[in-house]
Amino acid sequence: MYRISKSFTFAAAHKLVHPYIGKCSTVHGHTYTVDVVLVGDSLDSCGMLVDFNNFAPLKRYIDIMLDHSLLNDTIEQPTCEHIAKHLFEFCAASWAGVESVRVWESAKAWAEYSDPVLTHDKTARARLQHSKRAQ
Repeated sequence: MYRISKSFTFAAAHKLVHPYIGKCSTVHGHTYTVDVVLVGDSLDSCGMLVDFNNFAPLKRYIDIMLDHSLLNDTIEQPTCEHIAKHLFEFCAASWAGVESVRVWESAKAWAEYSDPVLTHDKTARARLQHSKRAQ
């Protein structure tokens, strides 16, 4: 099994909304790091699982939709967990073999989302791609 990872960073503000009560209910910001992990059994003719340059659509999405934004405008309750799931769904619609997306909101705190069905089931991935196109 081959495993690759690509990391991205972005800065954004957010606040957690009801029912959350605490200091994160006020607008504040983080410099996030996103780690995307892909897995697969075989390499292409160039000896790669996926060319790292093929991650450009995710970089564009992060730059346009998330970087220097208020995450609440894109993700209803932008917890680290929800951000990870949001980005996992984008990745799973773009590439086969997405194992996980981990989102760091600080050097000491992260959340990760994975879906073993989408990671290994090409039919489920195709359904997700179709539903994303329909939106």
